[in-house]
Amino acid sequence: MTKKIYDLAFALHQALEEHQDVILLKDLEAKLNTDAEVTKLYERCESLQLRINSLLEYLDVESSEVKALRKELSSAKYALDINPLVKAYNEKYKKVRDIYSYVSTKLFDDFCESKGCKCL
Repeated sequence: MTKKIYDLAFALHQALEEHQDVILLKDLEAKLNTDAEVTKLYERCESLQLRINSLLEYLDVESSEVKALRKELSSAKYALDINPLVKAYNEKYKKVRDIYSYVSTKLFDDFCESKGCKCL
């Protein structure tokens, strides 16, 4: 019985890994990781976030310096979000997340309640 469950779980895993949307998501992720423009935009966001965090150690969140950096970070994040490669990745990610959510619901819905899992 345990082997059968393992075999079924492995088959499900394989089916998910071979799903067209999952394959495309992995391809997009690889492209994201090697794209110079995306890397530059991401590093800019990270740098601004670190500067804001450092300032917040001794300045109030409403200080003019922090506000200016937050505005700059918002613009940098927007530039990252509208990048065509990032947009394509996010759209595909949502599709894949929905697939995994559907599978999870089908597998575990009978065992879970609104307040948590019955098996715990």
